[in-house]
Amino acid sequence: MIYIWLFDQYIVLNKSYFLYQAFIDDIEQFRNQIADLDRRIGRIANQAFADCNGLEAMYKLIHTFGSLLERSIIHNDFESNYSIILEQIEHEMDEAKQIFDQQMEIQEEQGSIQLDRNMPKVAGSLMWAEELKQRYTQPMEQFRALENE
Repeated sequence: MIYIWLFDQYIVLNKSYFLYQAFIDDIEQFRNQIADLDRRIGRIANQAFADCNGLEAMYKLIHTFGSLLERSIIHNDFESNYSIILEQIEHEMDEAKQIFDQQMEIQEEQGSIQLDRNMPKVAGSLMWAEELKQRYTQPMEQFRALENE
């Protein structure tokens, strides 16, 4: 594909129209090949994103592709996936809210929240609160980290 750059040599100072036009044609061919490769990478990134089963996998995928996602063709293909991430974050927040509401109902009925087996009441409550806090804060921190990359 890109081998033409290795074997074709151009005389820079020769201003012959035909050599100049051949050089311009080769540059255009090279740009088309790069654009084709970018489209292929974009399709691979979209397929890999579709195969992700959770937020953490999505973030890892974006981190893995890194600066490739900043290339214009790839970025245009991949851009719609960011709204899916926001939907997933909203879904995670809703799940955390449901867990909180369920625990509050249990607390009203039984006087304390449901804890892991053999867990002291105070330590278990603190651990549950910390885990719930992590469910709220971790997705947003990861999303903010995407903006900074």
